[in-house]
Formats: sequence, structure tokens, C-alpha cells
Amino acid sequence: MSIRTAVIGFGTSGRVFHAPFLDADPAYSLDVIVTADAGRHAAAAARHPRTEIVATVEELWPLADRLDLVVIGSPSGTHADLARAALGAG
Repeated sequence: MSIRTAVIGFGTSGRVFHAPFLDADPAYSLDVIVTADAGRHAAAAARHPRTEIVATVEELWPLADRLDLVVIGSPSGTHADLARAALGAG
């Protein structure tokens, strides 16, 4: 069974580092990517066609029961609040 994963943010961190490595490692499944940017949404959908793309973390939290891990690749000033929200969502 793979570790079901979401990536918050599809800028350099999510696009270049986290999503490709998660997608390439059979120990993980890349289930959800969060990005509000329309261009990054399209790029994420093209690069990861089996992955659900959502625009906000508010859309992500109801999916928490389908996830084991959330990787936070958003701007650094948002990490603490997003980590608390992810823990609160389960």
C-alpha cells in the first residue's frame, strides 16, 4: 500500500521537487495538488494526469480521510498555519 499524498503549492517547490519525486516513488501516490494559479493548475494536470487538482486548501481538507501525508510547498510564511490546519483535518 502506498502513502497517499497531497502537495500544497505548485511553484518551484511543488513542481520541481516534491510532486515529481512523489510521483516517481512507488511507496507514494500523488493524490492531490493544491494550486490557485490557473497556469500551474493546467501544468499540474498535464504532468500528473491521475492526480486531482484543487484550487484551495478548503477543498483539500474534506479529502483528508483519503490521505496519509500533506507536503507543504507554499510560501514559507504560510507553513505553520497550513500544518496546523492539516493536523486539524486529520
